[in-house]
Amino acid sequence: AETVTNRVYEEIIESATQSSETTVSSEEELRACSDFSNIKLTDDITLSNQEQVMGDFYGILDGNGYCITNITTPLFNTVHDESIIKDLSIKNSEIGYYKRYCSRQL
Repeated sequence: AETVTNRVYEEIIESATQSSETTVSSEEELRACSDFSNIKLTDDITLSNQEQVMGDFYGILDGNGYCITNITTPLFNTVHDESIIKDLSIKNSEIGYYKRYCSRQL
């Protein structure tokens, strides 16, 4: 049987997929995105502010072949299982991975 939590996540991801794509080409634009965004990078991004970019991420991050550099803290507190992160390069960064229940940190 499907749990209520799984249905909620699926609805959130479906909503993000159907929402308009937010194109991002700078650190400022990335930080302005919501936790439920459908993000598509349009340029490489170098982080200068080492604060976490977002809290819990439920959306889609399409790197579009671009790179985020200089990450020293997780981009997101939690990346939920139904979220999608694809076609993204990460350079000059330190990233930890911590398994928490059904979620992953990136």
